[in-house]
Amino acid sequence: MKTRLLLAGSVAVFCLSFGTAYTAEVDIGPDSITMKSIQSKKPAKFPHRFHQDFMACMKCHHTKDRTMTIEKCYKCHNQDIGNEKLDTLKEVGHTLCKDCHKAARKAGKNAPGKCSTCHPLEIRKKTAQ
Repeated sequence: MKTRLLLAGSVAVFCLSFGTAYTAEVDIGPDSITMKSIQSKKPAKFPHRFHQDFMACMKCHHTKDRTMTIEKCYKCHNQDIGNEKLDTLKEVGHTLCKDCHKAARKAGKNAPGKCSTCHPLEIRKKTAQ
């Protein structure tokens, strides 16, 4: 999905000073993602758009040379990374997602606490076919 964003910073200031506002199309990714791992038989349903409403993209996506990279997680998070806590999508998801959900619940927010919320049966059945 693409959305139109107002250009920020000095470009926007320059353009607005001449009475013109420019916009650029930016791909903001899918609404939902099914995250599958070779090591796990339980894929996770990730409501991407929902999380975009309150989280910075860089919380999950990485940067290289000041540019955000959007790759499949397992491209880097595999046995070659040399870090047991980051070498599978399952480990990364459980560390990042579960820890965030725990902190949110502790702060009184509504966040998933059961495995089946992120790993619903219908997703497991779909990916097993």
